[in-house]
Amino acid sequence: MTDQQFLADIAQSFSMDTIGKEFFQSLTAYLSRTLQVEYVFIGELLNGDQLVSSLVFFAHGKEAPGLQYPLAGSLCEQVVRSGDFCAFPNKVQQQFPQNKALKQYDVDSYVAVPLKASTGKVLGVLYLMDKHPVEDLEKVKLLLSIMAKRASLELEREQQERTLQAKNKDLERLNQQLIQTQQALKMANGGLEEQVAHRTTELQHRKKELHDSLQKVLALNQTLSQRELLLSSIVKGTSVGIATTDVSGHFTYANEGYQKLVGRPLEQLQQLTLMEITHPDDLPDNLQLLEKLVQQNVWFELEKRYVKPDGSFVWVLMNVSLLEQPEGGASQTMAVCQDITQRKQIESKLAENELQLRLLTDALPVLISYVDQDQYYRFVNQTYEQWFGEPSWEIIGKTVEQVVGAIAYTQILPKVEAVLSGQEQRFERLVDYRKIGTRFVEARYIPHWQKGQVVGFYALVTDITLYKQTQQALEKAISEAQQANQQLSSINADLDNFVYMASHDLRAPINNIDGLLKILSKRLHKLGGLTQETDSIITSLQASVSRFKETLTSLSQVIKLDQLIDRQLESIQPEEVVQDLILDLQPQIIESGATIDYHFEQCSLLLFSRKNLRSILYNLLSNAIKYRSTERKPFIHLNCQLSDEYVVMSVQDNGLGMSEAGKADIFSLFKRLHSHVEGTGIGLYMVKKMVENAGGKIEVDSQLGVGSTFRLYFKR
Repeated sequence: MTDQQFLADIAQSFSMDTIGKEFFQSLTAYLSRTLQVEYVFIGELLNGDQLVSSLVFFAHGKEAPGLQYPLAGSLCEQVVRSGDFCAFPNKVQQQFPQNKALKQYDVDSYVAVPLKASTGKVLGVLYLMDKHPVEDLEKVKLLLSIMAKRASLELEREQQERTLQAKNKDLERLNQQLIQTQQALKMANGGLEEQVAHRTTELQHRKKELHDSLQKVLALNQTLSQRELLLSSIVKGTSVGIATTDVSGHFTYANEGYQKLVGRPLEQLQQLTLMEITHPDDLPDNLQLLEKLVQQNVWFELEKRYVKPDGSFVWVLMNVSLLEQPEGGASQTMAVCQDITQRKQIESKLAENELQLRLLTDALPVLISYVDQDQYYRFVNQTYEQWFGEPSWEIIGKTVEQVVGAIAYTQILPKVEAVLSGQEQRFERLVDYRKIGTRFVEARYIPHWQKGQVVGFYALVTDITLYKQTQQALEKAISEAQQANQQLSSINADLDNFVYMASHDLRAPINNIDGLLKILSKRLHKLGGLTQETDSIITSLQASVSRFKETLTSLSQVIKLDQLIDRQLESIQPEEVVQDLILDLQPQIIESGATIDYHFEQCSLLLFSRKNLRSILYNLLSNAIKYRSTERKPFIHLNCQLSDEYVVMSVQDNGLGMSEAGKADIFSLFKRLHSHVEGTGIGLYMVKKMVENAGGKIEVDSQLGVGSTFRLYFKR
C-alpha cells in the first residue's frame, strides 16, 4: 500500500471523502471517539477576527447546538495570537478561574491547534475539552497536528467556495439585470444602449472575477495535494509505529516506525498476520477486542507484546480503530503503536521492589510508616492493621491524630514537630493509643529531605511493653534471687563449716579407735587370746573404721570442690591432653591390654580450663579401664564434633555397661554401681560439676554388657 493510499484510509476513517459541514461533523466525531474526550469544537473567526463561531460543536457523543462568543478573553485568543499548538493537560479551571465556560462545562483539560490558511493567516481553531486530564499529550498533539492541516485546507476551501458562491449570485443577479435591460432596450427602442453597454462591461468584470476565483480554487487543490505529501512524509518518518490490516489480520501497510518496532520489513509483514507476531499470552485479549471493533466499531487501547524474529519481544501501547471504507470496500483496522518496553521493565522492577519491600515490612513485628509534612499517612505496613483493626488502605490518607487517637497524638506531638523540623528522633515512652490502650514503645523518626526541605518522615515503632514488663519482672527476680543467694551462701557456709568441723572433730576419735584396735590385736596375740572369731571381729572393725575415714576424706574433697575447679579459660588442643593422659595411664593400659583411639580433626582447639579438661578425661579414661569386661580387651574411642552451640566430645568404651536404673544415678554423689574395684563415688559427680560450671552438660548412653558412651558438651 502506498503512502497516498494510507492517507486515504485515514481520511475515510472519519469520512475524508466528504466536504463542508459533513467533513467537520465526521472529524469531530472521529476525534471524540478516538481520543475519548467529551467536547470537540471546530470554529472560524468572523467579524474581523473579533468573534469565534462554531462550525461543529460535538459534546457527549453527539452534535450540540452552535456557539458564538467573543475571541477576547477566551482560551482561543491564546491559540490565535500564538498561532501554535496550545495545551493545558490538567487543572485548567484552576489556571483560569475567571473563565466561565470552563466552569460551565466542568472540564479539567484543554488542548487546541489553530487552523491556518495557505498564507499562514489563522482562519479558526480546533480544540478538545474533557473532565479528565490528558494522559498521552504527545499522541494527542501528533493526531491534532495531522488533522488540523486537513481541517485548515477544508476551512480555506469552504471560505473560498462561499466567496465564489457569493460572486456567482452576483453574476446571476447581473445576468438577470442584463436580460431585463435587454428587454427594456427593446421596449425603449435603443434609448438605453448606453446603460446596456455599462451593464455588459460590469458583467465582463464579474466574469473575470469568477475566473480568478476558479484559479484560486485550482491553486487551493494543488496546495491540498502538497499537504497530503507532507502528511505522508510525517507518517513515514515518525518513530511511532503505524500499521493497517484487513479484518482477518493480514497486514496491508506499515510505516518505517512499525517495521523497526517489530523487527520485520514491510515485505515480510505482508506475508504474515497480526496474530503470528503477537505474544501467545496476549493473543486472547487482542482477538476479543478486534472482534468487538469489527462488529461494533468500538476502538480500543491495549498494552501487548510483539515477538521479534530472534524470539525476543517488545512491549507496545497500541491504539486501534476501524477505517471506514467507501460502499462496497473491505473494512480495515489501523493501529498506532508506541514502544513501552523500557517503561514495562521499570514498572516490573518497581513492582518487584515494592513487593519485596511490602513482604519485608509486613514480616517485621514493628510499626513501619511514612508520614508527609501535613501529618498524613502515606505508607503503613501490615502491623498497623493488627494494632488498629483497620485495613492499610483505610489508614493511608488519615492524619496521625485520627489513627493513634487524641491522647497518644498529644504525647508524641513534640517528637513529630521536631522531626518535621529536620531533627531525627529516638525515644522510649508510654503511649495511650486509641483502641489498643497503653503501650510502652521504642520509636525512631527519620526526616525525609527533598531539595533542602523536609517533606515527611519515616517512622519505626516497636512495642516493647512485654520487654519492659519482663525487664521489671527480671529485675525483681534478680533482686529476690540475690537475697536468696545471700541466704543460701550463708547456709552453705554454715553447712561447710559444720561438715568441716564434723569431719575434723571425728577424725581424732576415729584415729584413736583405729590405734586402739591395733593395740588390742597385738595384746591379744601376745596373751594367746586371739582366737579366729576374735580376729575376724577385729578385722571387721578395722575395715569399718577405714571406710569411715575414707568417707570423711571424701566429704572434705566435696567441700573443697569449688575451690579445686579452675575457671580460667584458655585455647587448648584436646589431642595434646589425651596424649599426656595416655602416658600417665600407661601402667593400667599395659596391664589391661587396652587400646585408646582418638580423632579431633573437627575441633582441634577448645576454649576451656586445661586443668579441668585433664581431670574430666582422666576420670572417664581410668573408669573405662577400671570397669572393663573380662570377656574382651578394653577399646576406648574418643572423637569430637561441632554443633551450633557446643563442641561435642564423646568417650566410648566396650566395658561392663550399665542398666537404665544405673544411668539415672551415675552422676550422684557417693554412688557406685560396681563394688569389685576400689572407688569413692565422687569422680563422675566432680566431672558433671566441672562441665556444668562452664555452661555445658554431660550425657551418657549405655547398654549392660556392651559398653558406655559419655558425651561432653562444651560451650562454643
